[in-house]
Amino acid sequence: MSAGNTAPGGGAPDRGRSEKSQTRRDSATAPLLPVPDSRIILVTAGAIPRLIAEAESALLTAQSAVYQRGGELVRIARLDSDTTMSGVRRPAGGLIITPVTPDWLLYELSRVARWAVPDDEDERIIDPPMSVVRSLLALSGLWRLPVLRGLITAPTLRADGSLIERDGYDAQSGLYADFGGIEYPPINPTPSLEEARAALLVLDDLLSECAFSGGPQSPSASVMRAAIITAIIRHALDLAPILAVTAEKAGSGKTTLAHIISLILTGHPAAVVPLGTDNAEIARQLLGLLMTGDQVVCFDNAVKPVDSPALCAATTSSMYRDRMIRTSQVARVSAAVTWVITGNHLSLVGDMSTRAVQSTLDPPDERPQERAYRRRIEAHITAHRAQLVQAALTIPLAYLAAGAPALPVRPSRFHEWDHLVRHPLLWLGCADPIETQRALEEADTERQALRVLLAAWVAVLGDRAVTVADLRRAALAKASEALMDALPEVALVRPGQINARRLGNYLVERVGQAVDGMQIKDAGEDKHAKTRRYRVVVEPLGASG
Repeated sequence: MSAGNTAPGGGAPDRGRSEKSQTRRDSATAPLLPVPDSRIILVTAGAIPRLIAEAESALLTAQSAVYQRGGELVRIARLDSDTTMSGVRRPAGGLIITPVTPDWLLYELSRVARWAVPDDEDERIIDPPMSVVRSLLALSGLWRLPVLRGLITAPTLRADGSLIERDGYDAQSGLYADFGGIEYPPINPTPSLEEARAALLVLDDLLSECAFSGGPQSPSASVMRAAIITAIIRHALDLAPILAVTAEKAGSGKTTLAHIISLILTGHPAAVVPLGTDNAEIARQLLGLLMTGDQVVCFDNAVKPVDSPALCAATTSSMYRDRMIRTSQVARVSAAVTWVITGNHLSLVGDMSTRAVQSTLDPPDERPQERAYRRRIEAHITAHRAQLVQAALTIPLAYLAAGAPALPVRPSRFHEWDHLVRHPLLWLGCADPIETQRALEEADTERQALRVLLAAWVAVLGDRAVTVADLRRAALAKASEALMDALPEVALVRPGQINARRLGNYLVERVGQAVDGMQIKDAGEDKHAKTRRYRVVVEPLGASG
C-alpha cells in the first residue's frame, strides 16, 4: 500500500475557524517540519516513565496528528495511488487510518521535541531513544492522546443533531474532518419544507438514469435516496441497515450505486472487496476495514447466499469487537460504515435479511452494459458534490425543524435511522424503503424453512415448552405429518429419520429469531432430562425484530 506520510490538506485556511482547530488542522496536514521552539526532553538513566509522559505531552502540545483508535496509535494518510491490499481495492486520493510504526513515531517525536543527554558543560542533542518509542506504543489504555472515532470527508451531523462544517479534529465527536479543499456553502440548520422538497429534487435528478425496479418513485428508488443520506450522516446514527443491490442481468449498474454514494461522501469511489467465504474470514475483513476507516465498503458480486454472523454483529451494534490479527489484543472500534452488498439474484439469508434494505435494478435493455447515458455520473457528482451533500443534509434537518412529525408506520429495528433517514423521506411523500425487506425475506430460503417449521410447531404443540426429544417424537407421530414435512430443510436425514443433534443445533442458532410474529424462545432446562427446552411464542405481527 502506498500512502503519504501525512493527512491530506492544502487550500487556504478557513478564516472563521477557531485558532485551536486551525492549529490542529495545520499540524496534521502541513509538511512534517520540526515544531519551532520545541521543548527539550532531557534523557537520563532510569527515567522511562518520565520520558514517556514528556513525549506524550510534547505530542499533545504540538497537536501532532497522532491518535488512539481500537487499542493502537494511528495516523491519517492519503493514498497516492490505486491500491489492493488484503483483497480490498481502494482508489488513489482516498483517506485511510494507518497504524503508527516505531520508525514513524521516532521521527514524529524528534519533530515535536529536542532530545538531549547531560554533557560536561551543556546538553548533547540525540535521537529519541527507541525504548521510549516502543514503550509509548505499548501503553494501550493509558494514553492521553485524542481518540479517533472515524474520518469524515463532507459536512455531517453529530449525534446531538448539530453540524460539523469545518476541517480538523472535532473533539466532541472524535471525528477528523478533511473536506479536500471543497468550499461548502453554509448549511441552514433549520430548513423549511420547501427547501427539503427542493433537496429531494436534487437527489432525484442525480438518480434519474438509474433503472430502479418499479420506477423512480418505487421503494427501490427510496432505498437509494436513503443510502445517500445514511452515508452523509452515518456517525449520527447508532445503527443503520446494509444496502443490498440486486438485478437479474449483469451490467445493470449495481456497483455504480455503491460508487455514487461514496463519490458524494468522499469524492472517490467506494472501497471494493470480495465477500469472504466463511464467517472467520469475513470477521477479519470487517475489523481491517473498520480500523482503516473506510466510509463506504462494497462487497461486490456476492454469488452465494449471504449469511454472516460477523456482518450481522457489525450492523446491530455501534461498536465492533474482535481480536486483532497476530495478537491476543481485542480491538473495539466504531462500526459507523455504510455497507453495500451487490449481486445478481442476491440472496441474504437468516438474520441478514432483517438487517438490510434492497434496491433492485431492472433495466429494459437486453444488454444493459451497452446502454447509453446522457451524462457521465462521476463527472456530474464531482461538479455538484457540495450541492448534493447539502441536499442530503437538508432533508433530515428540515424534518427535525418541523418537529419530527409522527408517522403511522411500524418501527424498524434501526430506530435512529427511522428518525433521521426513513421518516424524513416518508414525510416528503417517498415510498417506504423498509418495504423492500419483504422481497429479501421472500427470497430467503432459510427464513421460509423456519416459517414452515414454526407454523407446524404451533399447530401441533402450541406454546408448550419441549425438549428436542419431545419435538422429534411429535414429528414422528402419525398425526403430525405437517411437522414432519417441515423438517427436510432442518434436520431430516432421510424420510422418517430425524437427526436429533442437527435439530438441536438448529434450534440453538435460531433462538430469538422472529418470523411472522413467531419466535423460538429458550424455556430453560428440563430438570429431569437435564436438557434444554424451547417454546414458540406468538407475538403481534407489528413487533420489531
